[in-house]
Amino acid sequence: MPQNDVPRSMKDKQLKKARRIAGVVAGFVLLFGFVVTALVSWLGYATSWMRLVGYVLITIVFMSFILVLSLSSYENKGGFLCHVYKLSFWIVQVTILVIELLLPSLLFIIGFLFVVVLPYSIIYVLLKLLPETIGICDQTILFLSLSLSSIISTHYSKPFFAALSRLLMSNGHAYEKYFKELVVYVYQPANIEFGIYFLYVLYLIIYTICRFQKVNICFLSNGNDIAILTSFLVFIAFSNMKTKHKASQFSFSDMFRMMYGIWSSHEKPEN
Repeated sequence: MPQNDVPRSMKDKQLKKARRIAGVVAGFVLLFGFVVTALVSWLGYATSWMRLVGYVLITIVFMSFILVLSLSSYENKGGFLCHVYKLSFWIVQVTILVIELLLPSLLFIIGFLFVVVLPYSIIYVLLKLLPETIGICDQTILFLSLSLSSIISTHYSKPFFAALSRLLMSNGHAYEKYFKELVVYVYQPANIEFGIYFLYVLYLIIYTICRFQKVNICFLSNGNDIAILTSFLVFIAFSNMKTKHKASQFSFSDMFRMMYGIWSSHEKPEN
């Protein structure tokens, strides 16, 4: 084996190890952000003493910011106020660190809201606004909303990415391009399609277990279960149709060219 191959293999191993470590760190950062976000959201439904603890923590952080700004001149003077400043400064630093760790998860959630939830919400609201004379039931609205929104999120999400890009790049800061890059990287069409398949498969497993364990007992309700499962079939059929369309030779523009040739050709037959 040539000697120059040894350092290259060592470098590849180090690179793979660094990528694994970076992947683990990224996973833990996302998990930390999701857990903290869930806990903050859950405080509104928690017991009174838990909400009180949350309010106390928010008050401490808020007061620490005020004390850091007002006691900065006592940083190196010693005494009680100096200790108060250092404690407040430490709380502010920890808060900033937590916020920075939360940013990737918050961007992940914002991207999910724009690319997945927003199409579903628009379709659902529009269908709900239809007059009652049409007679569209709630299960049909659920079926159409899930089917169309999953198709739009996977194959036609450019307008929602454009709106999200304007939101993330609104202030012109250098770090904003990384915000956009992270969201676009996570919510590229292939990842969205995988996520939708994963959620549908997970729902199908839970639904089937419920049917087997409790005969004739639905997971949600009979109508809603059927609406969700059939929307999955529509999504699969449309995704396969898109794949087959790329391989097909049919084109309406070519067809129009041939039709136009028929209409514009009026040559007299030869004698």
